[in-house]
Amino acid sequence: MKSSSLLRISIAILLVFLTAGVCAAQKESSMAIDRISVMDSRKLVQTGDVLLVCSYDDSRCKDILLEGAIFLSDLESKLPSLAKTQPIIFYCA
Repeated sequence: MKSSSLLRISIAILLVFLTAGVCAAQKESSMAIDRISVMDSRKLVQTGDVLLVCSYDDSRCKDILLEGAIFLSDLESKLPSLAKTQPIIFYCA
């Protein structure tokens, strides 16, 4: 039950940061950015269609890593092999 509550809180925080990031990105870019619900983003992470990345380094993120997420250092090592169109969701908690 405790981990379920932590997951819900983390997802809520993620949604706040995603919304803020979308607003900032729309101001700085002419590209349209689609909004996505928490449930849809979770499904995409579970199916492997998007990468969920903790924005902190491994030591700070170890205890708050969301299900399906990878560390920032893991993303850095994967960058050369990722398609330029690979959707990525960053979060920090």
